[in-house]
Parts: sequence; C-alpha cells; structure tokens
Amino acid sequence: MTGRPRRVGACASLAVVLLLGLFAPAEGAVLRGTVVDSSGAALAEAMVHVEYSGPAVGPARTCDRDGAFLLAVDREGTLVARCFGFETWRRPFVLADTAGVQRIEMTPRTYRLPGIEVQGLRRPTRSNEAAVPIERVEGRSLESMQFATPVLADRLIETPEVTTVGRDEYSAAPAVRGLARFRTVIVLDGARINSDREIGPTAGFVDPATMEAVEIIRGPGSVLYGSDAIGGVVHVTSRSGAAAAGPAWIESGFSTVNRGVRTAAGGAWRAGPVQFGATAAYAHAGDYALPGSAFPWSSSALLARNSGFERRTLRARAAWNGFEASSFYSLGSDIGRPGREAESFTVAFDKNLVHSLSWNRRSGTPLELRGTLHPTQWQAIVEEQRNGGTRTQIRDYESLDWSVLATASPRVHSASLVVGAQADVRSGVRIVRRVEERDSAGTVFATSFDPWVGHASAGQAGAFAHATLAGTRTKWVVGGRVDQTWRRGPGRKGGNLVPTGQVGLVRDALGGMTVSANLATAFREPTISELFFSGKRPAGYIEGNPALRPERSLQADVAASASRGPLGLKLSAFAMHLRDWILLEQRGGSPDTLTYANSSRASLFGGSLEVKRHSLWPGIGGRMFVDWIRGFDRSGRPLADLHGPRARIEMTATRGQVSGNVGWRGALAHRRVAEGEIPAAGYSLLEAGARLRLGTMTLSAAVENLLDQEVYERNDPVSYPSPGRSFHLSVRFEP
Repeated sequence: MTGRPRRVGACASLAVVLLLGLFAPAEGAVLRGTVVDSSGAALAEAMVHVEYSGPAVGPARTCDRDGAFLLAVDREGTLVARCFGFETWRRPFVLADTAGVQRIEMTPRTYRLPGIEVQGLRRPTRSNEAAVPIERVEGRSLESMQFATPVLADRLIETPEVTTVGRDEYSAAPAVRGLARFRTVIVLDGARINSDREIGPTAGFVDPATMEAVEIIRGPGSVLYGSDAIGGVVHVTSRSGAAAAGPAWIESGFSTVNRGVRTAAGGAWRAGPVQFGATAAYAHAGDYALPGSAFPWSSSALLARNSGFERRTLRARAAWNGFEASSFYSLGSDIGRPGREAESFTVAFDKNLVHSLSWNRRSGTPLELRGTLHPTQWQAIVEEQRNGGTRTQIRDYESLDWSVLATASPRVHSASLVVGAQADVRSGVRIVRRVEERDSAGTVFATSFDPWVGHASAGQAGAFAHATLAGTRTKWVVGGRVDQTWRRGPGRKGGNLVPTGQVGLVRDALGGMTVSANLATAFREPTISELFFSGKRPAGYIEGNPALRPERSLQADVAASASRGPLGLKLSAFAMHLRDWILLEQRGGSPDTLTYANSSRASLFGGSLEVKRHSLWPGIGGRMFVDWIRGFDRSGRPLADLHGPRARIEMTATRGQVSGNVGWRGALAHRRVAEGEIPAAGYSLLEAGARLRLGTMTLSAAVENLLDQEVYERNDPVSYPSPGRSFHLSVRFEP
C-alpha cells in the first residue's frame, strides 16, 4: 500500500514540473535597461511597458530613481516608454534582445519650453513642470547686472511680477505680485528671514556677489513654507565658493553716481572627503546724485540725503558625507532713509548671523534634516532740531529666530512625495526707544526710556505632505498642511490652528505647449508689532491689537509656455481673494491714535507675458516681458505697493570674448482714482553694458539711467528720489 501512494506523488510532481516548464518564459527572457533624456540624465518618472499583438496585455513598470527598469517577457513584442514632457518611444524586440541592457533615450516634445532644475519646492523639480510659475536667477546673471547700489531687491525687478517696496537703497523689500509687508517669504540657506520693520523682511544685508542663485516662486507657498507665503517665496542660496568658475576668484567695482566701491572674493578647498568654501564682500556707497545733477564729488551736485550705507558680508561653509555646516555674517551701518528732509533717520547698525546645519541622504529614500539659528540686532537713530537743541531717538531691536525642518521624499510607483515637519520660532523679540534731549551746547538735560514691545515671542509648527502624480501627458499636484501658530506678548497669549491646501495640474497639450493650473490657499499670521506695538511712528501714535485674526487667501493661477526653435513664450495670469486684510485704522474715532484691524477684504488680479529669442542673428538674443497687477479692498480703494503696466526689453550680443547688452524698462503712472490712493509716477530707463574676457580677467562697464530720467516724483510722499545717470566699472580675476 505504501508503494502506490509514492508512485502517485512522483507522477504528480513530474506533471507539475512539466506544466511549469511549458508556461514559464524562456530562459533569460528579461528586458533590462535605463531611460534617459538627451543629456544622459535619468528619467525616474518614465513608464515602460510591453505591447503584444492581439488582446494580450504585457508587463509594465515605472523606472526607479536611476531610470532603470526590468520586465519579464515571454514572446516578441514592442517595447514602449512614456514620460511627461517627452515624445513616446517605441521599438520592436525579439527574445534575443533580452541578453543585453536597453538604453532608451527620449526626445522632448516639440515646442516644449526647456526647464531648469529648482530646489524651492522642497525637492528637485523642473521649472517647466511646476504648477505655479517659478524662476531661477543664477549668480553669474546677478553679477552681470550693474547697479549703483548692489542690493538683492534691485536684481529681482528684472523678473516678471516682482517689484520692490521702499526706495531705501539698503533695505528695499522684494514684493512678489505686489505683496510685500510680511506677505512674501524670504529664505536664506534654509533660514526664514524675519523683521518687524513696516515694509517687512528684506535681504539687503546679502551681497549679490555671495549668492549662488535666487529662486522666485510666484504664487501661494503656504503648503510648503507656512505663514506669510501669500504672494510667493524668494529662496536665496549663498555661494559656497565651489560655485565659482575656478577654485578662487576676486572682483572689484566702482560706481560714479554714489562713489560706491565694492570688493568681493571667494574660494573653495578640499581636504580628503571634507570640502571647505568661503566668500567675503565689502561695499561702501555715499549719498547718490539725483537726475539732472553733477557728479557726487562736485560742489553743485544735488544729493539724496541719507542714501549711503556700508556693508560687510562673510560666509563660511564645510561639507562632508552629506553633512553641511555654514555660517553667514553681515553688518550694515550708516543706513539712511533717502531724501527725508523733516528728520535725519539713520540705522547705526544692522547685524545678522545665519547659522545652518543640515544632513542629506540622496540614496534610497532621500531624507533631509536642517536646523538654522538667526540672531538679529539693529539700532536706528532719529535726530530732530527743536528749540535750538537736538532731540535724539534711539530705537533698539533684537530677536533670536530658529527653525527645524525634517523632510522625506519617498517614491510610490509614479508618484513623487515629500512629507515633512517644520517649526519656526522667534524668541526674545524686544523693541525699545530711548530719547535724549540736548541743548544748543550739546548737554543732555533729559532722558526717557519707552519699551514699545517687551520680550515677545511667536512661532509656528506644522506638518505637510506634497505629492506629484505623473502620467504620460499630465502631472497632478496635490498638497496639504496644518500649522499651529502661537503669539506671546505683554499680558496676552494666543494662537490658531490653520489648514492650507493646494491642487494643480501641468499638461502637455497643443503639439507640445505646456499648460498649468493651480488653486491654493495661504495665510499670514499677524506680526509681533501688529499685535503688541505701542508707540509713535510717522503715521501717528499706534497701538497693537492682540485680537487680530490671521489673513487668509484663495488664489487661482493659470500659465502656458511653449518653444519653437529659438523662440520661447510664457504666459501667466492670477486672481486672488484675501479675507481679514490687516490695515491701520483710527481707534475710537480719534485721528491721533491708530490701531491694526481686520477691517476689509481685498482682491488682486494680474498677469504677465514674456518672450525670449535665443538667436535673432548669430550671437544676438533678446527678451521682453510686460506685467500688470491691480488690487482693491472691499470699499474699492486701490491697495498700496501695486503697480500698473510695466515693461522690460533687453538685447544681448556675444562675439568671441566680448559680450554686450542694452536694456529698457518702464511703467505707466497710476492716477488718483479714489481718496487715499498712494500715487506712483511712471518712469522710463535705458541702460547698457559690455564685458570683455581676457584669459583669467574679465572687464565690465555699464551705464544705468542713460538718459538721466527721474523715476519717481520728488514731491511724492511715499517714494524716494531716484539716482541719476551712473557709470560702473568692475574687474574680476579667476586664477
């Protein structure tokens, strides 16, 4: 009896083996390969599948981060690869082809505008595949723009939908889509830049020579950055030294309009696996000459009082095996408010330290951990002549900002994710005013001490998730975030739980044109000054309002881009609705006392058109953009800081080691259409420049405001006078 079951079991086993052998694929019938673009870069989002003749369905796989794939096949068929932004790739194969590795090189779709890699969306992203407009300005482009005073804000006005608030040559604030004053986030090396000045945070303390690149996200960014990112995000990356063309470089320049002198140097070194880098810059600018005036050193020159400044910048960096530590130091002094005749306003010093420590893991699931520390101090002095004596106000400000960020970027099939947690804290915020009264002999006869804001703190902590789901022609972008905010001040504690979200898409359509649409919410928590300030400013006596609610916005964006040969085209438009817009209003009907209030709703809308021509003629290219932004509150009053139609035209030419550029920018004037509107004069500026490279040396020359035109009206109470015609010379060595 025992033999028969054994024989039956043996027969059954033999039958199973025969069946498996019959239906198993042929030995080695596995397709292996990689998918890359024309430059050889891996396409991690490509989908590879097999098509068989007849109704049979072949296997399909999404490439890994290295663009690699592996497919098991059992017959001849057609190998097909699809990827967003590229033409579909097809090729028949036979089983003999499975012995090697397939290399699939995909071709970008016709008329698709090329993109560049950006980091501002918390993970590497191609700029032409983002649901909101995003620009990247490289450090070399920043250097090639010659201006009378080298500040960040003046560099960014060359970007559509980006202007500045305040003509203070040191502290002008970038305004994305007309929204400065704490509605645009500025990030330096991962550290959020905060400020309690009326125009909001600036990055005037960063010398453009020390910048590697600036990325500008035009549109709501609260899902990734939290509070304040209503208008957009300005993401500044400082130069490590290795970003320069050589291991070391030095440059120096001079401007005539303000007798400005600027020198910068940098270098990079390596000791085994450890890399070091350092950059340093110094700038000194005197009061600048007004249009129609002589050179500043002439006795007949008309100067904008208090417009000069001095700035020192130093950055050091060390990197090893995914770890990076950096320190950024800047000291600005003698910073004035240009053109003010009623009072002499000078910032004695503006000291900033930004320390950053990060760790990145690129293999497997990318991870990032980052911590930043940003102590700030500044002191402002206001002197007024009274009764033959002098009344001096000394304003001291100090704060300590720190942040922690942790992100992970897992990949699930065709979806790219970034999930993370972030905390931004401001502690020890203190604003104090000291007043000294001096007689005509300079003797102090009275002093007073007035704490405008005493030891306040604020912060936010949030968790976010952001996903990009890629198809063959469409990418969906979905994100969400929840923030817990808090404010602590004299006799007041509070906070809010604020959710934000985003949904958008990017699609290849109409023969390769890329179109995108985005709908997102954003918010802004009131600042410490808006909540707790109590004191006198030029607008009058102001009292904070601890009961303020956060501003909230809903914004819709649409954009399109295309390229055909050397011609590139970009279109964008947006509409925004804001709730609980914070304004200064009279308190208790008294015109002498003002307070911040959630008094109004507001609506903004605008758009831009940009055209690039890479080759009008051999070696000659051109660029043009126009933009327009308008906004009104609930009562129909135009919002401050916005601009009417604005245009920029520039042409560049290169022949051998010589290059040149000619540019024009202008804007139409606003008219008073309602009482209380802030006027802004139109302007028209012409500039030109040339560069000559001689081995390791580069010579640059430029002229700004060639026709010596006035940009802003001198009697405009909210604008500062513009610099007149200025010549700039610089030399750069790269040993």
